[in-house]
Amino acid sequence: MVPMHTCPSCGKQAYQTRKDAKYMGKKMHQGQKIRLHKCRNGNTKENWHVTTMGAWATMRYKDYAASGQKPYEVWEEDDSEDY
Repeated sequence: MVPMHTCPSCGKQAYQTRKDAKYMGKKMHQGQKIRLHKCRNGNTKENWHVTTMGAWATMRYKDYAASGQKPYEVWEEDDSEDY
């Protein structure tokens, strides 16, 4: 069994090596495309995370976190103003 722990910076499941993350990602998300990335929060550079979210969606959520704007999926029709 591959050692997994909770990342102290972001609270996601984390693995110590990229190889471990890839192995468990393939077991947990069988048939889905997975992406591996290092944790970018805090000083935990050794933690690897697994996601099934595509690169485009990840980029949009990073933009949301940086700018404070809502992602398109969260917009409500009531927010628009009539002129």
